Amino acid sequence: MKYLGRVLGMMLGAYWGVIFMLTHIPKLPPPPGHLNDKGAHFLAYGGLAGAMFITVWANWPRARGVWWKVLMACAAEGAREEWLQALPFIHRSGELNDWFADVGG
Repeated sequence: MKYLGRVLGMMLGAYWGVIFMLTHIPKLPPPPGHLNDKGAHFLAYGGLAGAMFITVWANWPRARGVWWKVLMACAAEGAREEWLQALPFIHRSGELNDWFADVGG
């Protein structure tokens, strides 16, 4: 189980890094298909929460209240991302509705 936990931890770190990178690229093209910006936020952070939950479960299977800790961590990460996007040199816009979509995911 330790090997699986390490692999999942590395995958979580890579996924988290991709989200961070994508949220800081100026003027990102619109998502493909009929998915709007809020839907993309919902799916990205839903994937992050799922990956984080599975990683914590694999590393600490007897941990209690994992879902609550994952929710708080993802909410804090979404708030940090939106705050960073509001910085003028990032050339993005931080929106409260984007954060709501992040937390919903």
